[in-house]
Amino acid sequence: MVQQTNKRRTSSSNGSTSGRSTNRTPVPFSVIMRSRVRQPQFYWFLGHVMILYHFIQFHLSIFNVTSQRLHYGRSLLYIIITYGIVLYQFIRSKQLTWGNFISSLKKLDNLQYFTLYLILYLLNVASNGKIILNGGIISPTIFASFHVLNYFKENLLPYLTMIPNRNLISSYIGTFIKNYNEKCLIVAQSWEIILMFRYLIMSIPMIILTIIWNLIIYQRLNGIAMGKLIMVLVYIRFIRWRFLAKKQFATIFNEMIRRFEMGLTQYSNGQFLPIWNQIKQFVIKYMP
Repeated sequence: MVQQTNKRRTSSSNGSTSGRSTNRTPVPFSVIMRSRVRQPQFYWFLGHVMILYHFIQFHLSIFNVTSQRLHYGRSLLYIIITYGIVLYQFIRSKQLTWGNFISSLKKLDNLQYFTLYLILYLLNVASNGKIILNGGIISPTIFASFHVLNYFKENLLPYLTMIPNRNLISSYIGTFIKNYNEKCLIVAQSWEIILMFRYLIMSIPMIILTIIWNLIIYQRLNGIAMGKLIMVLVYIRFIRWRFLAKKQFATIFNEMIRRFEMGLTQYSNGQFLPIWNQIKQFVIKYMP
């Protein structure tokens, strides 16, 4: 997001978003665009625009499975592209190499998201669109919305001389980002955690039963079920990476666990605590 979330802005974009005033000698917008299209961060911006577009189309296609699969896959693709553009800057500066790839997964936000969504995209393509992490594109879309607003405010709006009250619009956008950026970051991180436990509690048992059923009845593995199991396990690992890399994420995670266990104890008299503890032990064992 615009914050330090995933640090997705390139170094050149940071330099170009240093709080310009819209009161300036007019420069033809065509000149500005010719300059922008030579910069990686412009395509980073376009990638986020496309994430928003396909996210909206995905949810508008609720009654069309084929269309949903298409827009989900395209969303994953543009998520990969935007993170890839940022990682390219890390590679060029030698901050990311094959030698430190594994260690970087534990601390570099961009690499964590890139790796997760690359795997999700490959699983989606391999399954002809049938393997989908439902809810998995919500947090990148939240990040994308703030990236788009900030880039537009700092890099395009000052030069759109045909728009009246540009200073006022810029002020509104800046105020919105200031007031809601951090709150939406917390929402996105909380959703990522909720999504993990939803899949861990509800999906893994069904997936395993499907695999066992096919082995017993048809004497073969169910490829889609195996792909979904890989998807969930990779997502659990991703949450572990986020836990290690981001202190705020770890704080949110621990607070959500604390509240959940309090509610579980209060409303079930501790009846389900043994099951819950088994689930926790599974996660801890899988993510040492």
